[in-house]
Parts: sequence; C-alpha cells; structure tokens
Amino acid sequence: MGDLGCCLRCKSGASCCFCCGRCGCCCRGLADSEGTYNETSVEADVFINGDRVLTDNVELFDGLVSGGTNTYVVHVKRDFDVKVRDVRSQIINSAQIIENDLRVGSLAKLKAHHARLVNWGRTTISEADFLKLFDQPRVYVLAYGSKVKVSESTLTNFGSSVARMEVVSLNNQFRQLGSAESMAKLRVAWIKIDEGQGADGQSK
Repeated sequence: MGDLGCCLRCKSGASCCFCCGRCGCCCRGLADSEGTYNETSVEADVFINGDRVLTDNVELFDGLVSGGTNTYVVHVKRDFDVKVRDVRSQIINSAQIIENDLRVGSLAKLKAHHARLVNWGRTTISEADFLKLFDQPRVYVLAYGSKVKVSESTLTNFGSSVARMEVVSLNNQFRQLGSAESMAKLRVAWIKIDEGQGADGQSK
C-alpha cells in the first residue's frame, strides 16, 4: 500500500500525509459516505471536491489534488470490503475518460466536467488552469478508510476476500489502459480511522 509522498496540510493546521495515512487528522470527515470526507478533507496547491459531479454518468474523482509535481485523482471508500468493487469500476471508468481525452487532444470531456464543477460551486479556477492540472503526471488513488491498514499481518481483520481480488483486478485493468507515453499511475492509499471516531468524524 504505497506511500505517495504527498505530504499536505489539513484544515486543522496539522501536517499530515493525505495519501499514506500517517496521520488521520485530515481524514476525520470520513463518515458513512465519502461525501462527508470530500467536503472536509485537505488543503493543497489545488483541491477540488468532485463528489457526485458526473460526466458520461461517471464521477471522475471524489477529490482532485495538486501537490508538488503530481495531480492526484482520488476516489474514496470507507472500509476495505465488497464496496471496493464499486470504487474499482469508478477508477477504471474515470481513467478511461480522462486518459482518452488527453490522448485524443480535444479535452472535450474535461472541459465539460470543469463546467459542471463550476456550476456546482466546487471550484473557481479557470478552465485553462483546470486543464493544466492534467499536464502533470497523474496518480489515480484508491483511498480506503479503516481502523487498521491492510497488510499480510492484518488480513484476518478483513472478512472479505472480494476486496483483495478487486484490487488485483484494478491493477491489471489499469495497466491495460497505459501506454509508453502515459504519465498515469495507480496507488492504493490508507486513511486511518481512529478507534473512538464517531460517524461525524469527531472523537467520541
């Protein structure tokens, strides 16, 4: 479960790593739906909440984060269980739309998505600045929230073998999308949920 090395600063003011989960403070908004998480997540060079904004009936990202030299296309799910199947499909569909748009060069889908984000009040950046985010290397992130990180030693804590199979399937499908010129990568990231954390993301 890779550390993306994108140390950002959360709205609480504490320094934490959004992607590797070294600190959970930026992720305490991760409640029963990823919507709550998306609305209370991180501040970076650019952060856009894309939850529930669709293009071609696909949510291109829950969060779009520009930090350092990369743009992170983040898809979030609470728990590492059968719901990973949904986010696997979401990531593949998102990557197909974005990467094909970049390959073709018209950027029609990304321009349309930017317009929807503006209409939803999710961003004020210009279309040109939005498109520039995709000139950077893109890291597609499956971010799952759980109390413990999935590893060889903790697999027994997770009852679903489906989730593990879905991650393998995601990796295989994503590789088929790539090309020699592609600047897109895939990462799985852990968001720690504290033992005493309630559904509203606050400590009990």
